[in-house]
Amino acid sequence: MRKSIRDLIPIFIVLVFGIFSWAPIASGQAPQPGAVLMLLNPVVGKAKIHTRYRTTIYADGTVEGQGTGFLVTQQDGKLSFPVSQDHQNELSFQMGVHTQNINTNAVLPDAGVGFPKSLWDVRAGFAER
Repeated sequence: MRKSIRDLIPIFIVLVFGIFSWAPIASGQAPQPGAVLMLLNPVVGKAKIHTRYRTTIYADGTVEGQGTGFLVTQQDGKLSFPVSQDHQNELSFQMGVHTQNINTNAVLPDAGVGFPKSLWDVRAGFAER
């Protein structure tokens, strides 16, 4: 199967998240709590870089009435890091990427068009407390 630049984006995301994930461990620091838990922590001014990456592969299934398979590879990545902080305030940047790469020749019955090859959800924003 021929790969395009677009197919390589999830690999790039994995590498970036992997670097941020292993840097604290390699320096001897303990892993940090998730970004949501950091917002609930009463201690202000000690936010750290938080990353998470997960891949899920859903088994190949058969599309009823179309005689074709349907395989989904789902990838999720999240990144959070402090932009500014002191003993009273924290400002953090947060972003997340969710992709579903779909391998199928299935056709959407009502529209008569092929099923999308990938679906993306990219979110970014700031958290202040």
